[in-house]
Amino acid sequence: EGADYITLLKDRKERKRELDKTRKELKKAEERISDLERENSEMASNKKDLEKEVEALNNSVVSMDSGEYVTGLKRQIKSLKQHNMALERKVQLEARDAQETLSLRDSKIRNLEYEVERLQNPARAALKGVFYSFGRKNTESDHYDHTQAKNSVNDGTGLSTDGIDN
Repeated sequence: EGADYITLLKDRKERKRELDKTRKELKKAEERISDLERENSEMASNKKDLEKEVEALNNSVVSMDSGEYVTGLKRQIKSLKQHNMALERKVQLEARDAQETLSLRDSKIRNLEYEVERLQNPARAALKGVFYSFGRKNTESDHYDHTQAKNSVNDGTGLSTDGIDN
């Protein structure tokens, strides 16, 4: 009887180990089932999203084939062409304005260079003015220029009569 009792205890321990092992396997299997169910629900959700995307793409393909899409593109092209023409006109106007501005600045520069030359060399400017106006009818502006040129002649003191240093 003692031997049977020891055998029973060993069998009982063995069964308990097998039961624990089976419970662990069952727990792992339940966790795996839970993971698979979660993945399955995610896949079902993704499937619905993909089906919606496929449907949207199919609808867009159908609309691309339709005349409405082509008409929309033609309208867009026409609008872009008009915009392009407006921009070209604007560029032409800006170029013309820039050219006019440059011409004005060039003439101002020439006038200023002449004034600088005249102020630096009053005797030469006076002679140039005399020869320039020779044979022309005197106007008020010519009279002013000649009077100013005569008044700016140097009297030998290093100062011209108009007060500008030479």
